[in-house]
Amino acid sequence: MEFVFASKNIELTDAIKNYVQKKIGKLEKICDIMKAEVMISVEKYRHIADVKLITKRDTIKATETSRDLYASIDLLYDNLERQIKKFKEKKSEKRKINNASEVVSEFEGSNIIRKQIDEKPISIEEALSIVQKSNDGVLVFYNSETEDVNVLYKNSDGSYTLIDT
Repeated sequence: MEFVFASKNIELTDAIKNYVQKKIGKLEKICDIMKAEVMISVEKYRHIADVKLITKRDTIKATETSRDLYASIDLLYDNLERQIKKFKEKKSEKRKINNASEVVSEFEGSNIIRKQIDEKPISIEEALSIVQKSNDGVLVFYNSETEDVNVLYKNSDGSYTLIDT
């Protein structure tokens, strides 16, 4: 993750920069962050920490104010963590809604077997091992690298095909 720092009415020391990098860096475990733009400022007794996180798909912003700079940074981390988790929950709820689609009436009378896919993202290597072990030869999964739905199936010649959506 790339950090860009700016300040107003305060000198940014290495200790402050390291603290921000340590705190915001923890968010990379939850979300793939490409860039963090951090603004630290002081106005009278208020210490303001402002950040803009840029991910592959979204931009997340947060601002926190307190009497202590480090407390502002801690509050900022909590705010960002809450926003990221809320965004991920919304995303998984959309996936669940898409899974509950109805069968089209033209297939009435046909024997349709409906299977739910696991909402936990997995890597392509994990998907390959699951397909090799299963009798179906087909797996629909959420790719942990692209966060998209993929289909992996075994061909009649023993090779595998991956379909990205």
